[in-house]
Amino acid sequence: MSLPLFSRRELVAVKEELVQLKQTVATLRNEVIADYTAEAKSVESVNNLPDLDDINQHNKHLTYEYIDFLLASERPETRERMYLLLNQHADFHKDDFEFLWRFARCTFLYSQNFNDVDEEKKRKLCFEAKKYAYKALELKEDDANVQKWCAVTVGALSDFLGFKYKLQNGFTCREHILKSLKLNPDDWFSHYIYGRWCFTVAALSWVERKVASTLFEEPPIATYEEALTEFLEAERLQPIAWKENMLYIAKCHLQMGNNEMAHEYLNAADAIPVTSAEV
Repeated sequence: MSLPLFSRRELVAVKEELVQLKQTVATLRNEVIADYTAEAKSVESVNNLPDLDDINQHNKHLTYEYIDFLLASERPETRERMYLLLNQHADFHKDDFEFLWRFARCTFLYSQNFNDVDEEKKRKLCFEAKKYAYKALELKEDDANVQKWCAVTVGALSDFLGFKYKLQNGFTCREHILKSLKLNPDDWFSHYIYGRWCFTVAALSWVERKVASTLFEEPPIATYEEALTEFLEAERLQPIAWKENMLYIAKCHLQMGNNEMAHEYLNAADAIPVTSAEV
């Protein structure tokens, strides 16, 4: 079998293409390295907050973007310092709904530091978070983030209430999250919250449903299918796989008898590190 012969011009053209390809690969490699370096610096800056004394209410760095960036940290000590930082600015921003819903978010995240550690501290922080969310609501009802964090903070109080008040809170939570989704249907976390609401209602026992029907003219109704739809939409909208959402997808499939899909999502969730995700 004879090999095809190439002209000198063709060989030169191939050589030039190879050189160009190498340059492209090198450029892409440098871009990837730059991205990883930038990401590493971002993580480092999140987890190495400036001292509280270095930031005051007139500091140019205390922007909404800066607050959101710092709240993305999952470290308990960072959440505590952010809570202390925003608390210093609360009076100055008491009429600023953008600040207030972020303060509600920050306070809620800080309350998670006390899971299984100090329930009373967690309870106080949850009530405090709701207070800030509702102050924001008084200022701006037609904001998706305000409605979302009203839903989250109201829902968080369910752990500290009796069954009747838990159901009442559930109606309020649903009202807020549906308003949030109407204002911003592409918010993955709002879909996750509504999925949690549907799942909780679907999981009510027969006795709980009977009690609910005696307490309310129209007791809450939801199905595992509705919950699954919301969790799948959250998964579609969230570019980073989130362990907790995948676990609830698995739970829905399990309740619906889809054992194979449940097993698939459980395995996928098991491979993901435990994080809080960005909320």
